[in-house]
Amino acid sequence: MAQIVIIEPNKADRLRLQDILESAGHETYATQDLGQVLNYSRAGVDVIFTALQMPETHGLELIMTLRSQAPTVAVIAVSGTGPEQLAMAEAVGATMSFRKPLEPEVIFDAVSRV
Repeated sequence: MAQIVIIEPNKADRLRLQDILESAGHETYATQDLGQVLNYSRAGVDVIFTALQMPETHGLELIMTLRSQAPTVAVIAVSGTGPEQLAMAEAVGATMSFRKPLEPEVIFDAVSRV
């Protein structure tokens, strides 16, 4: 199964995503520490789920940093904002993007595709 990092400032959304992924046998790591995200990406995690709206930085900046420092990691952007933000996430390097709330089937399909 996959090793997945979750960057989600909303605790309820983070726990729900972790529960869904772990129920499918994936190993998850949740963090808000952007330095730790980069360490995980360099250590070879398979997927990073990132919110676009975060207190420390914007998800778009994180995606651009990940693309330059860990170009092979799959990045899935999630947001409760409009489709423009999701389109920008893909334009700067997100592998795919989805609007919240995510249904389990969407999550499973996204992870299996990347």
